[in-house]
Order: sequence, then C-alpha cells, then structure tokens
Amino acid sequence: MEMTWVAFLPFVAVATILIFVPGLILGVCASLRGWALLALAPVLSIAMIAISAIMASVIGIDWGIIPVLVLTLIIGVVLLAISGLRQGLSHRSLRSQAGRGRKDSVSVPSVTVDLLSSVAAIAIALALATRQWLQVIGRFDSFSQTFDNLFHLNGVRWIIDHLDGSSLTLLDMTGIFNTTVEFYPAAWHDLVSLVCLLVGDINIPAACNAVIWVLVALVWPLGCLWLIRSLLGPLSPVALIGAGILTASFAIFPTYLLGFGIIYPNIIGLILLPAVIGLTGTILRLFDSSRIPLPESLAAMILAGIGLALCHPNSILSLLVAVVPMGLIWAARGIADAKQESRRKASLLYGGVAVAALISTVAVWIVLRPPIDSADWGPGSDPEDALAQAVFAGPFTIPPFWVLGLLIIIGLVSLLKSWRNWWVVGTFALSVWLWMVVESWESTYPDPGVRWWLTGGWYCDPFRLAALLSVTSIPVAAVGWKAVVSWIPQKIETWRGRPLPVWMTVIYSLMLLLLLLLSTQTGKMSVAINWAAPSYVMNEDSALVDPDEYALIQQLPEIVPAGERVATVPWNGSSLAYGLAGVLTTTTHIFHEETPDLSTIQGELDEASSDPAVCPAVERLDVTYALDFGTRALWNADFAAIAPGFIDFATEPGFTEVARVGEAVLYRIDAC
Repeated sequence: MEMTWVAFLPFVAVATILIFVPGLILGVCASLRGWALLALAPVLSIAMIAISAIMASVIGIDWGIIPVLVLTLIIGVVLLAISGLRQGLSHRSLRSQAGRGRKDSVSVPSVTVDLLSSVAAIAIALALATRQWLQVIGRFDSFSQTFDNLFHLNGVRWIIDHLDGSSLTLLDMTGIFNTTVEFYPAAWHDLVSLVCLLVGDINIPAACNAVIWVLVALVWPLGCLWLIRSLLGPLSPVALIGAGILTASFAIFPTYLLGFGIIYPNIIGLILLPAVIGLTGTILRLFDSSRIPLPESLAAMILAGIGLALCHPNSILSLLVAVVPMGLIWAARGIADAKQESRRKASLLYGGVAVAALISTVAVWIVLRPPIDSADWGPGSDPEDALAQAVFAGPFTIPPFWVLGLLIIIGLVSLLKSWRNWWVVGTFALSVWLWMVVESWESTYPDPGVRWWLTGGWYCDPFRLAALLSVTSIPVAAVGWKAVVSWIPQKIETWRGRPLPVWMTVIYSLMLLLLLLLSTQTGKMSVAINWAAPSYVMNEDSALVDPDEYALIQQLPEIVPAGERVATVPWNGSSLAYGLAGVLTTTTHIFHEETPDLSTIQGELDEASSDPAVCPAVERLDVTYALDFGTRALWNADFAAIAPGFIDFATEPGFTEVARVGEAVLYRIDAC
C-alpha cells in the first residue's frame, strides 16, 4: 500500500529536528544570528552527528541520539567559553567606545519588508524544490533503483543492526578492504539511521526521502540565499524573491543528480557547500554585510570542514574551488588596504600566507584523489559544447536555459567592474574549467593522466562536476538578476523624467518574477525531472527490484529465522533483502570481499547435492535459504559469469521452494 502523508510526516519532522536543532544550539553559542544561524545550523548539526558516531564507536557506546546530544553539549560549552573569552578581552575597548558611538537608526518598515521578502524567498524556493522532489520520487517510500543504492540502503541497515555509525567501520559491512584502517564517509548513513531509530520505524526508503526533502527544500535554499545576501548586501524584495527562485532553477542540481548513482554522500556535501563558502567569505572579511566574531567563526569553520569531509572527501575539493580564488582576493585586498609605509610588510605577510595556502591546496588535492583505476568515466563533448553547456546551465540532455545563461553573463560583467569581487568570477571560471576538463579533455588532449590529476577527486565523473556548476553559478546569476531588476526601472525613470508610480513598480516586479519562474520551471526543468524519475519507478523493468521481488522481500522476515542468512546476488538486486527487510544476506554490495566460502556459494551453490565443497561453505556462513531473482543483471552484465551457482535451483535436487511471488522465488537449502 502506498505510503500517505500522515505516515511520512514523522520522518520529515524528525529529519528536520536532527538537521537543524543541534546546529542552532551551537550557532547561538557561537554568536551566530539571523541568516548565518539558519544557513550554518545544518552544517554544524551534520558535523555533530558524523563526529559523534565515530567517537561513540571508539568509546564503545551504542549509536543513537545520546552521543549527538552529549557532543553538542560539550562543543556548545567550548564555543561559549571562546565567546566569553573574546568578549572579556574586548570589554575594555568596547567600554571606552561606549560614549563615543551612536546608534544606527533602522527603519521598522524596512525591517518588516526585508523579513517578509526573506520569508517569501524561502517559501517559493521550498515550494519549487518540493514540487521537483515529488515529481522525481513519485512515492514517499520509493527508492532509487541504481547501482550505489545497494550500498546506501544496506549501509543504513548495518548501522541500525550494529548500533555503530562510525565512518571507520561502515566498510565492515562489505569487507571490501582488508586493512587496519578503513574509511567511508558515513554522515548520510548516520543521519538516516538516526531518523529511523527515533521514529521507531525502520523504513529506510522513507527516511532517505524525508532527509532528501529537508536538504533540497530547506537546507539548500537557505545556504544559497545566505551566500547571495552576504555577497550583495541588502536586496530589494523582487531581487530577493528572484534569488529564491534561482536556487531551484538549475536543473542539474539537485534534481538531475537525484537520478544518478544515487550518490547520497556527494549530494549532502554539495547541499552544505554554499553555507560553508559563505562562512569562508565571512572569515576572510570579503563581505561587508556579514559580521561574525572571528574566533567563533574559525571554530565553526573547523567543525564545518570535518563535517564536509565526513559527508564526502571531494566536498573539501569542491570547497577549495571557491577558497583558492577567495584567498587570492583576500591577499590582494590586504595588500591594497595597507598603508603606504607598511605595504612591503603586508605584501610579505599576505603573499606568504597565500603561497602556503596554495601549497596546502595542492597537497590536499593529491591526498584526496582515489586510485586512477576508480576514475573510469570518459569525456562526452568537445570543448566548445562543454563551455556552452556550463554557461547556459544545460549539461548532458538538458536544453540550454537561455534566461539563466543571460543572467550569468550579465552577472560576470557586473562582477568584473570591481576587482574585490573577482573571487566570485574566479570560482565560477575554475568550476567551468574543471567541468570542461572532465567532459572534453581527451577529445583535445590525449593524456588521461592529466585529466585524472585534475579531476580524479571527483572520480573523473562529469555528473559530479556538473553538479558543482550549480553551486558556483547561482551567486553569479543572482548578481545578474539584481542588475536587471535595478537597471530597467532606472532607464524607464530616466526616459519618463520622474519616478515610477507604485502600481507600475509592482506590475513590473511581478512580470519579471513570472518571466523568471516560467523560463526556469517549465519545459527544460521537466527534462531533468523526466530523466531522474524513472529510477524511482518500480515496475517489471526496474534495474534492481521489480514489484514481485519487492513483495517477496517483504515476506522474508516472517519466513527466515533471525540470525540465519539468505544467499543473494547483488547484481540482480536480491541483496537489497537486507536493507529493505533486515534479513541477513551473503552479499550487501557489488563490491565485496570475495572470500573462498562466498566464492564457492556464488559459483556452485546449485550443485550443493553433488559438490562436496558447497555444504561446508554454506554451514560456515549460516546460509539456509537462497533468493532467485532471475538472471537479469545491472548494466546487462553476464550473470552466468558472475553467479553461475544461482541459475539451476529449480532443476537441481536439494532445494525446496518456500515462497514465490511471480518469478521471484525463495528456496530452502535442504541439500545441506
């Protein structure tokens, strides 16, 4: 039966609380206010969740909400101490200035207008993102039937079963690496597992969808809008509401990426990125309108950096794409603002810091690259097409968004007028260049090693770098949007020789917003939705689990005794029996450790009655049942070569059919 809103809302409520409340507590302790508090709260919350999962595992405490609350309390006290120390050190200076300063007068109507505009911007962004999300997932309890979701759904189940959410132990589920140090960024899985545990319903697909909704509909627009407001300062209502529309207008992210992979760790890292870029700009004092005390902002940045790394390490590389241009402009501003007599000293200081930062960036770039054999995505366009796709927000099958492209071009021209904002241009240009490298390098340059060196941190994957384009394009487009909405009235007023009447200004503003809305949310956005949505549809052509197979999986907990294991093949989706129903399986992901016993089962299980090697392997792994989901495999792989021992259950002796739904069958292994 299809899940209803009423059943889904507890997952949404718990996900919202987990994503915002710990961070709001820390943000208040760190003297964050307003937009900064709202935008950075999810970053800090997810950092607390992922860090506490590691610490709980190391200490030997069961995973749950308690470790998150304890760590939040400890870090909150530390932030309060930092804030108190800073205030104590500056108390004398503040007291001496108390009699000389004057209070700035703030118009109550202007504050009200800004508040209402902010609420409207968030509301329209939330509505647009929710519409896109619903059109992609279709049902509240649907799940992406793609390659990576085998690991993600099973990984959440493993954390719940073992009450261990550490990024240092999650790979134990698969045994992929037989080393003393294992690492897989588990922030996503920790968050989803907590939602399930607190709701009291281990419906992992519903929890995943609730978390994704909160991220794309609330966290993403809040981070983008804070970055835009920090960059541009106070905005008119039409400029701010238009910026809200822009956050949900780039089809490649989040919408398009929801159908690819599905790479949840990358998605959550990119969604947090705008807020962390905003925090970086605040620390470097690149924004005139955003002031957070430096000690607290540095502490928040440390937590944010750890949180990003525990979402996905290439989130750090994506952050560096913004930080490098930021750092260069910071150094240039520091030198330019220095007094003439201290210009040489400032040049040495800022230049030295910039060089050290660039060296550190190169080192991080090298360390965070995976092995070259894991970066096997090839290019798909020539350089000219790749450039056009980036500027007009239309990579892959997405048609060009002409309005977005025009806004990006206008924004770039506007930003170039002041060199102090060139870092925004540099960030955009660097992301476009990396996209062009990954999408078109080998069509012009034959050396794949260079392409891997530059983009290997993203697995040389065009989809991941195309998604990064949205992060760097939105601020540029917002600058262009602000220029358009202010330039046209100025020209009309010059032509008329007098100000526009209020009614004409309102009509003009509504027309512009309607044009932006229609040009970004109709046909071209539908292309991205129509591309992503099929991966969430369960039918006879589903890549992992069809309706009959899903129905059989739901019956397994009533048939298979607890602690006994079912033989499965990840390539045909049967291994999802673990993530979806909690039944132990022999495999949990396509990439797994091929032990001798597992190899025997995969290759010879259906010969258990005649092959003396099979039953000992079956007994050692506590396997009592086998799932037969047919021989169709992901990517049209050769099932007979992958798992020849799962082909002849129906004709070989020693296997008893226990349950069947259509062609999906559960066999009991009686031969052993």
